[in-house]
Amino acid sequence: MKTIVVIRHPEKDGDKITAKGAMQIFAATLALVALGYKPTKFFYSGARRTFQALLVGIAAMAETLGMIIPEIVKCDWLHFQPILDKLDRADADAVLTDIKKIKAAGGTLKIALEMSKYAVLARERMGLALVHISSLTEDDETAFALSHSPLTEMAALDIETAPYALGEADAVVYEMDGAKLVSSKLIKAPIEGKTN
Repeated sequence: MKTIVVIRHPEKDGDKITAKGAMQIFAATLALVALGYKPTKFFYSGARRTFQALLVGIAAMAETLGMIIPEIVKCDWLHFQPILDKLDRADADAVLTDIKKIKAAGGTLKIALEMSKYAVLARERMGLALVHISSLTEDDETAFALSHSPLTEMAALDIETAPYALGEADAVVYEMDGAKLVSSKLIKAPIEGKTN
């Protein structure tokens, strides 16, 4: 079994995390380690804000990691831009507006998948991201991956209750048996942040 903890980036200003964002990801990382998630692999989406957040998280875990600088891998599957590129202009422009409509209708993944072309493509993409990261992770290892929302949460198994559009530094823990997703669990950030 492999554990992949996908964390939404914290508060940002453009493509850089803010001071509050650094505190959010520092606290979130320490909370995840306290819950027993001790990563040996690290991935980020390629965006500056996810790389910065990952570096702050690694600094928070310095003692846990034995002060060893870990390998950090860019994983394009964790980024949302290729999804937007597949949509026509109107659907791509409507993604943020759709989030408000989906939240007003109940805010679950099930509702998002019924209402949004983006959500359908994002679920497929996050599934592929998990398979890719799992292929680079050994059995009994834990990987931390920094991504975005709505994307981090999109592979959750319980679509009836899983929320769409996570808060800053919220995480979803995915358990993988090889390429098969066997469980998912939301872990809210200790310092609450905005959602999209």
